Amino acid sequence: MKCFNIQDATPEQLRALQDKSFQILEFFDAFCTQYQLTYWLGGGSLIGAIRENDILEWDDDIDVFMPRDEYERFIKLFSQYKKNSQYQLGYTTEQDNYHSTCISLHDTETTFINKHSQHEDILHGIYLDIMPMDYVVKGGKLKTLKQKICAILYDLYIVQRPAVNQGKLIFFITSFLLYLVPSKKLKYKLAKFFEKKMLASKESRSNEMLELVTNFKALFRHYDHTFFDVNERYLFGKNSYPVPSGYHEYLTACFGDYMQPPKMTYRKPKHQTVFVDTENSFKKYKGIYYYVTKE
Repeated sequence: MKCFNIQDATPEQLRALQDKSFQILEFFDAFCTQYQLTYWLGGGSLIGAIRENDILEWDDDIDVFMPRDEYERFIKLFSQYKKNSQYQLGYTTEQDNYHSTCISLHDTETTFINKHSQHEDILHGIYLDIMPMDYVVKGGKLKTLKQKICAILYDLYIVQRPAVNQGKLIFFITSFLLYLVPSKKLKYKLAKFFEKKMLASKESRSNEMLELVTNFKALFRHYDHTFFDVNERYLFGKNSYPVPSGYHEYLTACFGDYMQPPKMTYRKPKHQTVFVDTENSFKKYKGIYYYVTKE
């Protein structure tokens, strides 16, 4: 399957993309099982598993969460595993910018070029989003406020793009903060500085968890840590995958009545892509659809 903007894809084209996403998830699940790593389906993928036993028909990716400790352990283990294999891990460094706050597992034999990353020479394969779930810091409102501010600054400087869909004022403020730090390497160093500041040490963890790297609203949703005990699997597509024990409380806090499909205007892919190809590696399109050098 080949298409340009995935938002214009036919149902058949979107299903071809989803089938590739399921293959990545199947590989990831086997890896986590082998190394006894905890993860669970998140966001719209979790809704799909609970409500449909399948991916939502308009969804263009799959999301999973891991506790922060497991997330870091996964990165370390995967970096030592089958280098140059079909599946490779993508994340922002001083050299490479994925314009994302979290890591992603890419199928390098496919193509999925996001519009926001079309000028980057990075992994552009279809991918699985892997996000950490963190602990709220103990110590009262001032410490949690500091944690959230550091998370906002981490998100800004690791993504290196102004906030969109948050209003003109927020767009202006984030644009100005980025303007003050023109160097990509310095932005990255600032991001890593604020990342350390936002994470609660083992001694300072409360009994609540939160998403520090997904979106602004998520910073103000705290969950009892027992919600994310993983003790069952739900059918999702052709196989079953882990879901958190408190999925109902979590999804209700995030989406309200998640068992009711959204309005038709919201039933569309969320990404804007330059080009998608489920059968050929993105490397084939370097200089054509991404990392195009100006003459």
